Amino acid sequence: MKVKIYDLNKFSNLGREINAIIVGKDRVILTDDEACHTVHNLHGTVEFTCDVNVPVMDILEEEPIREEELGTFVRTFGSRIEGNYNHLLESIKDIGLDPKDFPRKVK
Repeated sequence: MKVKIYDLNKFSNLGREINAIIVGKDRVILTDDEACHTVHNLHGTVEFTCDVNVPVMDILEEEPIREEELGTFVRTFGSRIEGNYNHLLESIKDIGLDPKDFPRKVK
């Protein structure tokens, strides 16, 4: 399944902050290309730094930079990232989506 990819540098000032956002019924997952991810309430905030909290809905109102299959967006390199991806699939299930809709694809 394709996910929307956002450039979150506008909010974070952390440098490279490109994330896919997976939207469930009432929660969202932000994940980078190594499948390091966080889960947030759809009507909550994302803390980028100790002094920058952004409402999730504000992020979703931004224009995504592209759409891509999640299994392709997350790069393939070694067991650590594959372990991260498996944990990401568990989080996808936790927010009410079917992990089978997000198969792993090699670039």
